[in-house]
Amino acid sequence: MFLGDEAGAAASEYAVSLAFIIAAVAAAASLFDLTAVFPAIVEKISALINQ
Repeated sequence: MFLGDEAGAAASEYAVSLAFIIAAVAAAASLFDLTAVFPAIVEKISALINQ
């Protein structure tokens, strides 16, 4: 009955893939210290808006 239904398997595979991607982005942000990049981006966007 439930053995042939694989619809839930695809959703859980996407969830696991998304978790790995989020973990990789978080690791890269902490490894490369990207915290200084975000204020610079916000400053440049603000300057463009306020022209």
